[in-house]
Amino acid sequence: MDKAASVGQDAATGTAGPHLLGPDMDRRDMDRPDMHRRGRDQQRGEPRAQWLGRILALGLLILPSLALAAPLDVHFDKFYDASTTATTRLQNDQIKLLMREIGLAIGPRSSGPVYSQGALGMDAAVEMSTSGAKADNDYWKKAVDSPQSSLSSWVIRARKGMPQSVQLGASLTHLQDSNLYAAGVDFQASLIDGFRYVPDFGVRGSVSGVVGNSKMDFLIGAVDVAVSKNFGIMGVLSLQPWLAWSPGFMYVKPNLEPILPNDKSLKMVLPKFNNVTDFTQRASIGLRVVSYRVQVGVELIRSFTDDLNLITGKIGAVF
Repeated sequence: MDKAASVGQDAATGTAGPHLLGPDMDRRDMDRPDMHRRGRDQQRGEPRAQWLGRILALGLLILPSLALAAPLDVHFDKFYDASTTATTRLQNDQIKLLMREIGLAIGPRSSGPVYSQGALGMDAAVEMSTSGAKADNDYWKKAVDSPQSSLSSWVIRARKGMPQSVQLGASLTHLQDSNLYAAGVDFQASLIDGFRYVPDFGVRGSVSGVVGNSKMDFLIGAVDVAVSKNFGIMGVLSLQPWLAWSPGFMYVKPNLEPILPNDKSLKMVLPKFNNVTDFTQRASIGLRVVSYRVQVGVELIRSFTDDLNLITGKIGAVF
């Protein structure tokens, strides 16, 4: 029997001939379940790694290019005037208002439904956000060189499904026109996996540490209580709206250096500001659309604490 006939016979019988096997495999290997599973994992793992690599490469190209100019870097020494008797409490209140707005722009956000991805599921995305800012207020004019009425940020985000309807995530955020970066982690637990007319229900906790300004320690956190629902359309699209309530907190510790007053008759002073702790109340609504491996989404966050909005758009991949 020639080679072509052998191939045909093997295809008809569902077996693999010797010429189709690797140098280290025989028919007994092909009959082992772990060999089939290993082949499927390799086929699925290679495209997953390629997609993830492309998304991370895109984000790493974007973020460094946005850190060249820094007109939004905060100068805490501008809040202190050694020639006046202004109270520390007043200065602390202004710092709190300022950092609350920066925290909205660079801090945690929901950016996705709360359904369980399963132990093997994961997704990665690049996000762009824009929030409002009260640039006409005195605290913005004191703190930065060029106050802006809107703050933009870029985010690289990845989330991985775990057993027991748990999901772990990590993110890196950059506030445009500044040297501030926020490295964040989040933990999600799906308490109810939706079915039929029952939506998904879950909680997500997030915390981010902000670096890039040696004059402060800045920590931001949030807890999302969310519902979401997955709607399939003709087997090619998945619409995933979500709604969340997100109480949050921030902690700011100014690390100031001695200041030489403009009045030379005064001595060098070391400003002293109390550490700032603040709590916020926010709500978010969003929609993610998934087709095959591609995801796009949009989210609106409303901060009731300072009456500002944050709008986020995202594009990425789902595995």
